[in-house]
Amino acid sequence: MDTRLGRFAEGFIEAGWLAAAILVPLFFNVYSARIFEPDKLTVLRTVVLLTLLALVVRLAESGFPPIVNIKKAMASLRARPLLPAAGLFGLVYLLGTLTSLNPEVSFWGSYQRLQGTFVNLCYLALFFLTATFLRRPEQVDRLVTVMLLTSLPIGLYGLVQYIGGLPGSPIRDPLPWGSDVTQRVTSTMGNPIFLGAWLIMVVPLTLARLIPALAEFLRQANAPGPFPWRSWGRVAGYSLLLTIQLLAILFTQSRGPWLGLLAGLFIFGILTPLCLGRRRLALGVAVLGLGAGTFIALLNVPGSPLEPLKAANRYLERLGSITGAESGTVRVRLLIWLGDGVGRGAVGLITENPWRLLVGHGPETMYFAYGPYYPPDLAHYEARNASPDRAHNDLLDYLVTLGVLGLGSYLLVVTAFYWQASLVLFKAKELSAQLLVIGLVAGVTAHLVETLTGIAIAATRTYFWLFLVIVAALAAPKPALGPAGPAPTRWERGPAPRSRRPTPTPVDRSPHWGHILVLYLVTSGVLGLQVVLASIAPESFIRRLDPTTFTLLGLGWLGLGLVLAGLALADRSNFNQLRPWRGPLLPLYGVLAGGVLVFLVGSVLSVVVADMYFKQGQVLDERQRFDQSIPAYLQALHWQPRQDFYYIFLARAYMELARRTPETSPKGSVPEPRRLEELPVSGAGLGREQLFTAALFALEEAYRINPRNTDNSANLGRLYRVWAELTPDPALKADRFRQAETYYRQATTLSPNTAHLYTEWAAVRQLQGNLDGAEELLRKALNLDPKYAPTYALLGDINLVRSELDRAVEMYIRAVELDGGLVGAYNALGHLYSRQGKRDAALAAFKRAAELAPRDPTIRRNLALAYRDAGLNQQAIQELQVAINLAPADQQASLRQLLQEWLRS
Repeated sequence: MDTRLGRFAEGFIEAGWLAAAILVPLFFNVYSARIFEPDKLTVLRTVVLLTLLALVVRLAESGFPPIVNIKKAMASLRARPLLPAAGLFGLVYLLGTLTSLNPEVSFWGSYQRLQGTFVNLCYLALFFLTATFLRRPEQVDRLVTVMLLTSLPIGLYGLVQYIGGLPGSPIRDPLPWGSDVTQRVTSTMGNPIFLGAWLIMVVPLTLARLIPALAEFLRQANAPGPFPWRSWGRVAGYSLLLTIQLLAILFTQSRGPWLGLLAGLFIFGILTPLCLGRRRLALGVAVLGLGAGTFIALLNVPGSPLEPLKAANRYLERLGSITGAESGTVRVRLLIWLGDGVGRGAVGLITENPWRLLVGHGPETMYFAYGPYYPPDLAHYEARNASPDRAHNDLLDYLVTLGVLGLGSYLLVVTAFYWQASLVLFKAKELSAQLLVIGLVAGVTAHLVETLTGIAIAATRTYFWLFLVIVAALAAPKPALGPAGPAPTRWERGPAPRSRRPTPTPVDRSPHWGHILVLYLVTSGVLGLQVVLASIAPESFIRRLDPTTFTLLGLGWLGLGLVLAGLALADRSNFNQLRPWRGPLLPLYGVLAGGVLVFLVGSVLSVVVADMYFKQGQVLDERQRFDQSIPAYLQALHWQPRQDFYYIFLARAYMELARRTPETSPKGSVPEPRRLEELPVSGAGLGREQLFTAALFALEEAYRINPRNTDNSANLGRLYRVWAELTPDPALKADRFRQAETYYRQATTLSPNTAHLYTEWAAVRQLQGNLDGAEELLRKALNLDPKYAPTYALLGDINLVRSELDRAVEMYIRAVELDGGLVGAYNALGHLYSRQGKRDAALAAFKRAAELAPRDPTIRRNLALAYRDAGLNQQAIQELQVAINLAPADQQASLRQLLQEWLRS
């Protein structure tokens, strides 16, 4: 027996998949440190969990289904092979988590991506929920319409970013992004590649709507009667939307999405005329596609006749550099995949261990497992402390994380989709239904091609599974349709009369709730815009909200929207004749709702709350207000106590305070921290030793949480090195230097091909006076990377200690040739040139050092001395006065005395 609450729960479930289609591409959070991907996935996880709660209510209100008929179930699975394929894919993810190098990270996801097993189970839950309740043609139309409408503000925002970069443009993106979004637009995705990757999936669906609208308009325009304004409006609307999408894709200047779009359009252009029985047109499209491929190939051939085109147009230049192995992004991918001869890259990681080849290293674990296979040449294109967490190839990613089993299950899902889509396409009779299937196939094809050189993100993965589930719903057996029974669907009818559109299955809806939902959506848009713009208004009310309140308000507003949408979408046929709910089950629903809410806040939304506190700490760190950033980092760890990334920045804040704290005993006794709650909430009243002890505890916690992370070992080495340098006790100093060496040894064991770690380790030995041991490590660093400037600078320091001045000069010159920003190398060169009597060279070196560090009083003093040696007394006096103004109070007396001597001479 059905109930009103059960009907509402079913409407709530549909609201859930529509919310996922809207919010995952559209949402971003300017108040968190990561802003985009993890925050989008947090919204997805929240929606899916609330929808699963609605599923329990729906099943309970319908009395729970009887025992499944095995024969019928098997028949349904045979009719929809996508369902068992998706289920197998989920099981492989669970197996990969159990056998992972780090099961905790594999399940919950990494800090940077959050694409762990939990998120992938949410994708699958969304898939199965939608497959179960997507029953009527109007539901499919509604979902596709929502996808298209979502692309409108995203595409428009991309155009706003592009127009903002045009000379004299009055339009500007109000948000201060870290990169230049006018050259390569990012919109709500935060990355031009990500934006293009999502839009190319939606373009075929827009074409699938545009073509029948255009055909209907032409038919009505050629028939007697008034001008078909409504049909013309549909054509104009879809045409405008398509134009916005294509322009936004163009302005991303992202080659992978461009190739994916061409592949999707090629599939669309071949299948559409074939379905219309126009084989010559399909052949023409094939020839056109072949011509486009030939054009792109020739554009990438050095010295081809098309070479001048690349110089004349930046978009053709981007398209013509796809195969350039030495170009930045192409070279990065090749290095990540194949290595450079020293590090074997992802291929070496995959093939090294037969067991890991079968089951993989675990979801989200490439960052930890990649160290021994890291190619040193990659450091010349990306940050030296960055290890790839993705292979930039979806197939390789599956092999790395889930092994052959994972790749096989993924390919099985893809194969089942194409098989299922071909069957549905063959059975479809209407052009609109055929084009819908073709649009879905083209969108998935575009996604698959793009991910051969890109990364599957929250928005593309969500739409991938939604595209798959639409095909699965279209293939559903007739008994699964509609609450009123197996009424014929629009895509199963014969040709409809040309005079009017087919009438969807009639369902009684509530206009009242629909109007309220529209008002809610408009209000959400206005509020969302205000929330985003408030991030750049220092005195705004929204910025004064603490992250916990801010996030809970967001959860409440999202929940309200889902409830309103559930009421508007609920089936109201015979609604008043149904009883409201099953009374005895209401307490159970309350308990379940409370449990879901606790889990949401404690395990899902806590990710966002913590990251918002973390961003507050980062802002304070940038202002050198480390004492105030510590409470923010502690709040972040309160919400996410197992996030080693936060401990690293907390330790950095303690260390920076320790550097600035004089060597004095603190007031009072502060116990050594043994757990997070015992860490000092500020540096007030603490001595240097206590601050270093707090930093040590934080870094040791990070190491305990994730010992495979090279950064955690290296950071402990850095801490002990700095601590040792500031330690007056010789025995304690030596012990801390030994501790530093121990952790650098661990770091280089985890990442043996990382040159800068050997250089840092060598600096520890050099500080201990072990020059031969330091030089041995520096030679290892040079063998790995002969272009790393600090290695040569440290060799210069060692040669200087050995009084090998010519050799020291050679090393310093090599260092500054590789990196013109090494202040210490220029300063050392100045001293050496002075000792060698090369006054002009010394003056030039000190000038360059002063340009790089204009507020360093020691360097300004050295420059003053160089001017004095060169006989430029006036400039020397001016520089010395600058040095006096910059120097700390305890150093000014000696500088003033020197100035008086110069003035008297």
